[in-house]
Order: sequence, then structure tokens, then C-alpha cells
Amino acid sequence: MEIKRLISELTMEEKIALVAGTDFMYTNPVPRLGIKSLRMSDGPHGLRVQTEGGDNGVTGSLPATAFPTAATVASGWNPDNSYKIGKCIGKEAHKYGILFGNSSPCGRLAETWPMKYSDVPFGESFAESKNEVYKDSVYVGYRYYTTADIKVRYPFGYGLSYTEFKYLNIGFEDDKDVITVSGEILNTGRYRGAEIVQLYVKSPKNGGVFKPARELRAFTKVYLEPNERKKFELKAEKKSLGYFDVKKNAWVTDGDEYELQLCADCNTVYKSYAFKMDGEISSSPYEEETAEAYMNADLRSVNDVLFEKLSGQKIPPIQPCKPITLESRFTDLNSTCMGRILYNAVLGVANKQMKDAEKMQEGSEKDNKLKGAQFLKRILESNSLVSMSMSEGNSFPYNFAQGFMHFANGHFIKGIKSFCQKIKAPTLPKDKKQ
Repeated sequence: MEIKRLISELTMEEKIALVAGTDFMYTNPVPRLGIKSLRMSDGPHGLRVQTEGGDNGVTGSLPATAFPTAATVASGWNPDNSYKIGKCIGKEAHKYGILFGNSSPCGRLAETWPMKYSDVPFGESFAESKNEVYKDSVYVGYRYYTTADIKVRYPFGYGLSYTEFKYLNIGFEDDKDVITVSGEILNTGRYRGAEIVQLYVKSPKNGGVFKPARELRAFTKVYLEPNERKKFELKAEKKSLGYFDVKKNAWVTDGDEYELQLCADCNTVYKSYAFKMDGEISSSPYEEETAEAYMNADLRSVNDVLFEKLSGQKIPPIQPCKPITLESRFTDLNSTCMGRILYNAVLGVANKQMKDAEKMQEGSEKDNKLKGAQFLKRILESNSLVSMSMSEGNSFPYNFAQGFMHFANGHFIKGIKSFCQKIKAPTLPKDKKQ
């Protein structure tokens, strides 16, 4: 293959230069081998140290290694990979003084990291059909894991710091329409940092209306020097605690006891405040079987029939595979004779990787190779022709996608013309001569 030849001819210095990049978004070119500078679809994954602040690469950035994307690392479900990357990032962080508190990372996770893929709701059916039906209802993300009481590796809102914080004088002021949560945060550590104060609401479990166990209502970020103390204030409007009753076709607030919870993340509660709301207790607008499944976030028991009853809509039928279009899933090529030949030719790459991995000795390397091959196979199967063209660049240009489409539909002359035509891509701004 051309790629293997180019890699074999690269010197060690050139390989290192490719990893480092010319700036925040572009790889280093290798003119000697005709390798051009490429713009990454996302910024580098790893340490980002910009010389003039965080502005998404408008200004220059200091040298740092670009690691595989988070999705790629996570797809292996192997904590060892995260450990190895973290170790490398740690070395670079040491170089720029982050490890010793000169700069303190203080972000929080905006998503949940489950323990294993089988914990992900409907994960076993994801990308298996042309119809992607999201049956989660209100249990999206952390709302599902907290309600179903499923242990996770890292919860929503979780994060670490090089310093420590203490909450002081926390108070809840109950107004007619708004509840105000206030207090102070003291940086008790030796380093400057920031604490993210998170406020969640726990709704009553009454009647037949299902709700998440906990929902984020407000948050704020407080920056503190060592031994510095600052006040914070968060507000929760009572009207925001309501929900839309599909049976009454109106917004409703249940009359019962609610709880505001000051949290470190969606699973760790510092302090809570219970209060009562005026209103009626609503009955379930859904059939008993549907309400029971969703009441306890038992999403494993939710099928298409239950979801149709819940949503009041019919899931649209799967559209016919033929004729093949640029938006067709790659697996749709199997619906024609020529398409099947093209499909097997492309999938042969992933299948070969799978066979090679199966011949390896048992161990983590074999497991990682098998997972990588399986991941590649799933990506190829679920992608459309046009999305493959957009993501693969010169490996699968737009005219190739058109050629595959025409050949699969039996239009061989059109297909040959598409493969032979040259796509003239516009020059990137950085490549234009001044």
C-alpha cells in the first residue's frame, strides 16, 4: 500500500514532526515525500498550551503531542490505554509546570463514563439499523445511570484539582417563586484553582409520572487563590420544576416534597434542602406497562411497541435499499450484485485485521487488535458513502463515492467516468501564496 511505503520511508525526525504539527490544527508537511500539511477535523488531543490564551488555535501553541481521539481510546474499553496516554501527558504537563500547581486544571465531565459498554442503554442495537430510534425519553446521560442506580467509572460533573476546597455557611432562602442557595468556598490547599458548584433537584416519586432521580438546575465556577474565600449564589426557579403533561396538554407542577441538592458531581451530595410545592398529584398519562418500564428507568424492557405507546407516534418503516444513493449506508451495497463485490472488497481490510489478530498470542495486545478491527468494521458498516468521503479525504475522495454509487446501481459507464474524473479541491488558506 502507498501509505505503508510512505511510512517506511519517513525518518524518525519526520515521524516526530508529523505528530507535533505546525500549529494548533495542521500537521507538518514532508515535501521530500510529497506529504502535504493536513488540517485536523478536531484540535490535538492531549496537552494544549497556547501562547496567548484559549482561542481555538488563532494564536500559536507550544509543542505538545497529539494523541488519538477520546472516542478512539474509549472504544477499546481498556483502562491501560488511558493510563499510558495519561502518563505521557503527565510528562509534558511537568515540562510546562502544570504538575506543580503553577496551573491547575479544574474542568468537569460533561458526560458519564460507564464501567462497560453493556451498561449503555440500547448500546447493543446502536447502528444496527437504518432507523436510529432514541427510546431513552427523559433518561439521557447521567439521568439514566443515577435513576437506574448503575455504578459508573466517572460520573457527570466529576473532576479533580491540585488543591482542596471547603464549603462554608451554606444556606437556602425560600422565596415565593425562587429558591436561592448561597454560601462560601474556601481554598484550603496550597495552589490556586477553581471549584464548580453544582445544584441539582430531586423530584418526588408520586403518581404515575416518571422523572430522573436527579437533574442539574444551576452551576457556577469560583476561582480562588490559596486561603482565599469567596461567596457564591445559585438560584432555582420553582416554575422550572414542572413538566409537560401530554394527557392534559399543559405544563404541570406536582404538589409534593422536592429536594435541592448541592453537589460535587451528579452522584456526590454535599447538602440538601427539602421543600414542598403546591399542586395536585398527577396520574400517569401512559398505559400501565409503559409507565412501569420508564418509572424505574428499566430501559432494557423498552421495545419499539412500548416506545410507540409512549410517544404516540409510529416508528417510520425502513426505506428500501435500492437505488443506492450517496446517503445510503455502506451495508446497503449488499442489496445489489456489484455493490456486494465492492462492499466485500472494502470490508476485507477490517476482516484481514480481525484474522491477523486472532492468530496472535493471548494477551492485551491481541485484545486491542481485535477491538480495533471490530471498531473499524462497525465504522465502515454504519457510515454512508458521502460521510466516508468527507472523513477519509484522499483515501476515498468524492468521485470515488460517486463511482461506488453508480457501480452498485449497475451504471458502469457513469461509474468509470466518476472514478476517472479529478476533483479539484480549493487551496487551503495556509497554502495560498501571499
